[in-house]
Amino acid sequence: MGEREEQMLKVFRIALEIEEKGRAFYQGVAETTQNSLGKKVFKMLMSDESVHKKRITMVYQSLSRNQVWSEDWKQQKVDQGGPQKIFRELGKKQSQNLETDASDLAALEVGIGLEFASISFYQERLNQTKEKMEKEFLGQMIQEEKNHHQLLADMKLYLNDPSAWFIEKERHGLDGV
Repeated sequence: MGEREEQMLKVFRIALEIEEKGRAFYQGVAETTQNSLGKKVFKMLMSDESVHKKRITMVYQSLSRNQVWSEDWKQQKVDQGGPQKIFRELGKKQSQNLETDASDLAALEVGIGLEFASISFYQERLNQTKEKMEKEFLGQMIQEEKNHHQLLADMKLYLNDPSAWFIEKERHGLDGV
């Protein structure tokens, strides 16, 4: 195995660690939060991180055995619209009775940081590679991590100021202004 292949495998080992940290974090927060909206969102993020781990493992195993990219990872999908849809539905239902504590907001901050770190890691690798399959893989991972980041930022805004969230996301009350 050449130096380039070893470097690529090293990147995937690091990516596995990143995704496992995210999955474990979201699992822990989902189990402890009392906020039902947070619980749903954190469970969904935990599931997505598990899908990411499966993808990375598939590519890693293929590269370490055959030294070729396999497209099998494409079979592992996350629901791209699911988090935003569930968040909006829950937000509308719960706008009157949300209980948020400091630990929920702190968890959101940590999650936002984890997602930003993932985006940065994958983007750095994307900027370095010339391999078509790797670029496609990394592009998909970056997009999904950006969706996670946006979801957590939206949730933070919603929990801090639901009316501001509704104004920004639902565009209510701005007609004729």
